Amino acid sequence: MTSLTLEPQKIIQFSTTHRPKQVSCLSDWQWVKRIKQALVKNQFCLYLQQASALQTLDFRQYYEVLLRLRDDEGNLIPPAIFLPIAERYQLMPQVEKWVFQAFLEQLSQANSRVLENCRFAINLSEFHLINYQFIEHFHQYLMDFGVATEAVCFEIQENTALSNLKLASDFITELQGLGYCFALDNCGSRMSSFTYLKHLPVDYLKIDTGFVKNIKKDLTDRAIVEMINYIGQIMGLQTIAKGVESKEILTEITTVGVDYAQGYYLAQPQPMNLSQLL
Repeated sequence: MTSLTLEPQKIIQFSTTHRPKQVSCLSDWQWVKRIKQALVKNQFCLYLQQASALQTLDFRQYYEVLLRLRDDEGNLIPPAIFLPIAERYQLMPQVEKWVFQAFLEQLSQANSRVLENCRFAINLSEFHLINYQFIEHFHQYLMDFGVATEAVCFEIQENTALSNLKLASDFITELQGLGYCFALDNCGSRMSSFTYLKHLPVDYLKIDTGFVKNIKKDLTDRAIVEMINYIGQIMGLQTIAKGVESKEILTEITTVGVDYAQGYYLAQPQPMNLSQLL
C-alpha cells in the first residue's frame, strides 16, 4: 500500500516576527476582506498530512485534513495567519462550513479502497459542539454518499474539550455510537492532572508539539511525553506525536512507544485529492 505522493506546492512559512511585507502590513479589516473573498472565489484548499504508524496494528492509515488559503499569486498561507482573524470577527462558521463541504465532496469522490484503508481527521471547534445540528447535516450527507463513518475522525483541541467538558463528553459519546472516531489534539498543553480523560471517551491522544520537539533536550518534556503515552496505553488509546521534524525526535518517540508520528520529517502536507491517494 503506497502513501500519498503528490507534487508539493509552494507554502508560505514564517514566524510572527518575520513575515513577508505584503502579509505583515495587512490590517485586520484587510484580512477580513481577504477571507470573505476566499469564501466567494473558492481560494481555500484542503491538504492532507499523514501520521506514520510506528507501533500500532491498526490497518487504517491516518491523515489529518488541513486548511490553506491561496493568495492571488498562488502562494499558500497557513491557517495560523488567517484563522485568528476569522475567529475574532465571527467568520469561523462560514470558513468551517466551506471546510466540511469540501471535505464531503472529496469523500464522495474516493473509491472504496481509500475509504476502507484510511481514516481522515478533521478539526472540530467549539462552534460544532454548540451547534450540533451542523454535525447532523454532515452525518446525513455521509449516509447519502454511502461513506462509512469509520473513515472519519474528529479532532478536538484539549483546551476546547476542557472548557466544555460535559458538552464534549456527551457529543463524543453520541457520535462514537454512530461509528466516528475522536482524537484529543494538543494533549498536555493545559498541564492538567489528566483525570478529565476518564470523562472523554476519545480514541487518540495527540501529544502537543511543544513537548515532542524538545524530547531529546529536556528531561521534563520527555517525561510528559512518556506519561501521556503511558496513560494512553492504560486506557486503550492510541497516541500520536506531533511535530516530528528530525530523525533524532523520531528515534526518541519510537523508543518511548508512541503509536504514530506526524511531522515534516516524515510527510509534508500534500493537496487533498482522494481519487489519487492509493
